[in-house]
Amino acid sequence: MEHCSGIFKRVFSGEEIQRFETAFITKHSGKVYVEGSINCHFENGKPISTRGIFRDITKRKQAEKMLRDQEANLRAFMENASGFGVYTAGLIDDGQYGSRTTFASPSIKEILGIDNTEDNASWFKNIIPEDLGRVTKAHHVSRNTGKTFDETFRINHPKKKEVRWIHAISSPVRAPDGTFTHFNGLIMDVNVVKQADEIIKRSEEKYRSVIENMIDGYYRSDKEGNAILISPSVGKILGFDKSEIIGKKISDFYADPKDREVFLTEIKKTGSVENYPAEFKKKGGTNIFIETTSRIYYDENGGFAGVEGTFRDISDRKHAEEKIQKQNEFLNIVLESLSHPFYVIDANNYLIKLANSATGNNLTLGKTTCHGFSHNSDKPCHGSGHPCPLEIVKKTKKPVVVEHIHHNKDGNLINVEIHSHPIFDKNGNVVQIIEYNFDITERKQAGEVLRLSSRVLETSPDHISVVGTDYIYKYVNNAYTQAHGIPANQIIGTHVANLLGIDVFDKIVKPKLDKCLTGEDINFESWFTFDEIEKRYMSVSYLPLISENGTIDSLVVISHDITERKQAEDEIKKLSVAVEQSANTIVITDVDGNIEYTNPKFTELTGYTASEALGQNPRILNAGTQPKKYYAQLWKTITSGKTWKGEFHIKTKSGELFWENVTITPIKNNKGAITNYLAIKENITAEKQAAEDLKQHARQLQERNEELDAFSHTVAHDLKNPLATIFSFSNLILEDFDTLSKDDILKYIKFVISDSNRTRSIIDSLLLFASVRKEEIDTEELNMGNIVAETLTRIDPIIEKNNAVIRFPNTWPSAVGHSPWIEEVWANYLSNAIKYGGSPPQIEIGADIEKPKDIKGGMVRFWVRDNGPGISAANQKLLFKQFERLDQAKTEGHGLGLSIVQRIIQKLGGQVGVESWYGELPGGLSPHRDGKTTGSLFYFTLPYNPNAGEKNIYRPEIKKYRDNIVVPKTGGRDENGRKLKILIVEDDYVADMHLSIILEDISKEILHAKTGIQAVEICRNNPDIDLILMDIKIPGMDGYEATRQIRGFNKNVTIVAQTAYALDGDRRKTIEAGCDDYIAKPIKKDKLIKIIGTYIRDPLKIVKFKA
Repeated sequence: MEHCSGIFKRVFSGEEIQRFETAFITKHSGKVYVEGSINCHFENGKPISTRGIFRDITKRKQAEKMLRDQEANLRAFMENASGFGVYTAGLIDDGQYGSRTTFASPSIKEILGIDNTEDNASWFKNIIPEDLGRVTKAHHVSRNTGKTFDETFRINHPKKKEVRWIHAISSPVRAPDGTFTHFNGLIMDVNVVKQADEIIKRSEEKYRSVIENMIDGYYRSDKEGNAILISPSVGKILGFDKSEIIGKKISDFYADPKDREVFLTEIKKTGSVENYPAEFKKKGGTNIFIETTSRIYYDENGGFAGVEGTFRDISDRKHAEEKIQKQNEFLNIVLESLSHPFYVIDANNYLIKLANSATGNNLTLGKTTCHGFSHNSDKPCHGSGHPCPLEIVKKTKKPVVVEHIHHNKDGNLINVEIHSHPIFDKNGNVVQIIEYNFDITERKQAGEVLRLSSRVLETSPDHISVVGTDYIYKYVNNAYTQAHGIPANQIIGTHVANLLGIDVFDKIVKPKLDKCLTGEDINFESWFTFDEIEKRYMSVSYLPLISENGTIDSLVVISHDITERKQAEDEIKKLSVAVEQSANTIVITDVDGNIEYTNPKFTELTGYTASEALGQNPRILNAGTQPKKYYAQLWKTITSGKTWKGEFHIKTKSGELFWENVTITPIKNNKGAITNYLAIKENITAEKQAAEDLKQHARQLQERNEELDAFSHTVAHDLKNPLATIFSFSNLILEDFDTLSKDDILKYIKFVISDSNRTRSIIDSLLLFASVRKEEIDTEELNMGNIVAETLTRIDPIIEKNNAVIRFPNTWPSAVGHSPWIEEVWANYLSNAIKYGGSPPQIEIGADIEKPKDIKGGMVRFWVRDNGPGISAANQKLLFKQFERLDQAKTEGHGLGLSIVQRIIQKLGGQVGVESWYGELPGGLSPHRDGKTTGSLFYFTLPYNPNAGEKNIYRPEIKKYRDNIVVPKTGGRDENGRKLKILIVEDDYVADMHLSIILEDISKEILHAKTGIQAVEICRNNPDIDLILMDIKIPGMDGYEATRQIRGFNKNVTIVAQTAYALDGDRRKTIEAGCDDYIAKPIKKDKLIKIIGTYIRDPLKIVKFKA
């Protein structure tokens, strides 16, 4: 900057000064900087006046000073920095560095280990061959494409005699015509960062260019925008002659005429603009950037007259600013590309002046201290735990590396490694410090883990060793050496076979080691013998160790002693098999009783699968027959830790009932607390049933013994008298036959016949009574009308003899029972009513439904009412007792028959009873036809069948019993009738002869057969047989089967069954087999002749029957 006196001295000497800069003192003693041009007007060789143009450049001078200060700081930063260096270098020849280095920071020598920084080829050759090709190629690509060169590579450091990692970043610079000129680059020693797997990227020095020698021009334009006055410098700036500008539109010189419109809009708002930028066109077509300070000037009327002002060519400055901007952007890119925090700290006040984004957003440059940012502390770090790197650098003036614990940008504590480098001023004082740090938390943790792992390995009870691919031990832990009784230094370096033995190695170890060497994890279990701990069962794992180059270089062998577990598993396996195969049900529950395990027997017995039972409570099996207090006592016992024993009545999934003998035992842990309950259950249903059956059998045996006693009494007493009579009179006839008259003999024979009938009746009743107990029958819907009709036909002689009248309903309610037995019941009740009713007997039979609304449980009560004298209350109690006072029963007419009735009805699910009264009838009963109000009502009940409705039983042939109409008997046949061909099937000779005598008068031929087979054969050979008398109980083929076979080929022959068993069940079976009728032994001639006359009605075969 030139002083004013010097400027005027030069001007007065005749020099025209196109551009100068100086400083003025303002009115208020301030200082402003101006830039201008000046010349002097001479007359007669003497200076008369000076003319000049000035503009205020104070702001520009301040900006230039700031740029120079920044450039000085950056240069000081680069010259004093260690760990990285900045350089500018050209590239000569194809891919080789030459000696053209325009700038290199001093630290480059230390980084690269060279003395001459100008000869880059000398250090470029130090790049190790593996990286040289890549680096060279990257430089070629950067030079040819303009891309940034960014590579990390290794060099053989000449001075440190070691391989060091270098990180280089450089940007190619090109001339305006696009040709490559040089590289601006940054070199960093990243050896420490590379070892920690991180790269420190350092910044490249910004180069700043200051634009100088700006020359302003003056112009004035009219209101139409035409140039009316310009200074000579305008032409120089734009390259036009003055004449080429005057009168031209100012807008014609704008690179974009629209910018002129924008300019006018702005200036008209305020009346002036200062340092307003624009782009103008120079002569020749090139554009320049100008900066103008202009104002509006007005005419004498105050109207807009035009614009005047100065402008200067700022193209160089514009280009310099763009270049500086690019360099700043490049430096910022370098700093921002670093993944770790980087900042510059003021050495005097600890304030952070510069920082990259890796530091986070919670700091304000120039206001935040380094200790406040990283430690949340208002005081600098101190002490051995957190030494202050800034104080160390200030004291030693050397770089330092320390470890701290910082807060990261997320606020979490991390371990960091801090690298601090000093920045010196021109006097060698530390004014700033560059700091960058690396997060070494993982590395610290890895180191701690490594230390812990080492301790774990040595204290682990497992046998751990590391074996090389050559089967040589590389490492063994303490447990391994103790098991073998050999120190580690005597094992390491030896072959595995030497320690384990050739056989074990070849057969067990080597095949698995070889498989593991292929990269597969191997796990197996086997027995091994050790010197110190003898034979043990080991769980062994072989694991491959992968090296950095991806190959397997070792194997880790881990052996865990599981001998006790193996033995326990074997025991558990045996126990499990025993439990699974146990014949008893086994259930394990938790402490709340929820099922956790069941064995297969549980499923077999209950029907519930294990999955269905899991989580359920055993109460799902409760049959509901045992009281709650029973189970309460169970829980009280087992929760107190005691074993409970008892019985359960359970219901299976299908509803079947079982009994179990159960033992429940608490299972306790090693602290004595109950964790589960074990139930062992045995199915004792069969035993329970056997015990119950035994009791039942005992009761039945007792009853039958009592019956046998009564039966013996009956045989001994009640049969004794009629048999005595038969014996007496038969013997009397035998002894006195010659002296007895015909009338006496006939009288004695009637006594014999009478007591024979009585004996037969007693025997038939006893047989029926016994058969009801033992015979098992299927119940059926009863046609009560037919049964009553059959009964009335059966007792017809008694009805006729006593001239009895029987009244009965037209329909009957349907019940369920067994037809033959019910016929016996009706026969017994009706016979008693006729014998011991009134004179003549007036009898009513009927039925009523006891529970008509209860369809399932309803019963039908059938009854017989007589008009007899009635029965006393005391005797009513004895009526249905078995074998009770048969002598009295004989007298009163009620005894064994009613016992049979009771047994039949009870077996069919009903009840029997009697009602008897004197003088006054119960409600609902009307007097008899004879007016009597005495009598008895005997009843029996059977299960009601509501779905069958009522049955009509009216049949003409039994109407006579209702009205006491006598129907004439069937008499003899036509005297001229023909006689019959008869087959007698009988195995007893006397019975056969008896039948032959009876049938002699009506037969023309009698054939005889003793077996069923003979009977069938005779019938096949004699199809003209008229009548067959078929004995049922015959040897071989019985009478039922013989009848069925005969009916297969002869459906017309009359067949009458004969049997010594006078049970109505036998009669029914004969009819079902195919017989026409039935007669019980002993056979009476008149009854047999009557039956034959009923079925043989052929006019050609009618004979005379003597009734």
